[in-house]
Amino acid sequence: MKKYKRYNYNYLVQQLGEGKDIGFKAIIPKFPGTHVYADTIVELDEMVMISIEENIKSCKKYGFKIPGEDTAGIKVNEKSSGKIPLRIKPELHHKIKLFAQANDLSVNRFIERTLEEATESEISQVTEPERLNSSKSEDKTEKPFNNAKTLIKALSA
Repeated sequence: MKKYKRYNYNYLVQQLGEGKDIGFKAIIPKFPGTHVYADTIVELDEMVMISIEENIKSCKKYGFKIPGEDTAGIKVNEKSSGKIPLRIKPELHHKIKLFAQANDLSVNRFIERTLEEATESEISQVTEPERLNSSKSEDKTEKPFNNAKTLIKALSA
């Protein structure tokens, strides 16, 4: 197989399936809508590089701006502080407080769970929703909303 250039674009890897029926999916944030599938991590990495190269060719062909490469990679073991400064409208803050109280959660825990669910939901929507969702717990007490769209709809009401 042709040797492709190594590009410095971060990508998210998700394992699909379990046991012998395992596969992998990569999402490349700088190229929205680009999803790459492979049977092994090594194949996935190569397919990601091919996909990036093809995306760059398409951008050049159609005159679109090529996204800049990532200057700093996100390391798997890199620690984050767990703190996110966030400014929101007072009305939204009030709604969040009400939803948190209704779910017997602190505002911080409510936002944390909602963000966890939103990121899981985003990945699930572009993969295999039935298989991924069937493995999730049916215990709705753990998460205040079924998905981020429910929260957004509720907060904008």
